[in-house]
Amino acid sequence: MKTKLFKDVLDVFLIFTSLICFILIIVSPFNALELKVNGDNYKGLEGVPWFTWGVIIMNTIAYMFFFRGILFLRKASRFMNSKNIFKNELESYLKKAGFAILLCGGLLWVASALTWMFFTIFKSTTSLAVSEDTMFVFILIIFGLFLMIQSDFMKRANQLKEENDLTI
Repeated sequence: MKTKLFKDVLDVFLIFTSLICFILIIVSPFNALELKVNGDNYKGLEGVPWFTWGVIIMNTIAYMFFFRGILFLRKASRFMNSKNIFKNELESYLKKAGFAILLCGGLLWVASALTWMFFTIFKSTTSLAVSEDTMFVFILIIFGLFLMIQSDFMKRANQLKEENDLTI
């Protein structure tokens, strides 16, 4: 029952995330986005400074890794629902999900650190409000590491089960 609830929550989260990404893809070419950089308003994405583009691209790549991690978690939850937890695929999906979410957290942390460094050290005229809170980024990193460790536990459990099955 709990794994079915976990899969349902992942499905709902995946649907909302896909819907938001789809809306952003549809809206951005029509200059409907408004970006505020250092007090200057930019209609659409034209004229935005190069550093801001870099941070936007890093955040986009990070959220793509997050989306990929959620997809791998969804695949892993299918194995948990079918009661086949001693499969190598479950361990593989958990490891892939953990790595993708760890990369997402790492990229968000690097983007935040670069933004802070660019504004504080170099005193640039470009500013960008980073919406990710530092705790959220560290929670993503910790969650990614947890999933990778969990996959190692599943791998060890699979080895112990195989040894136990061979024992008379």
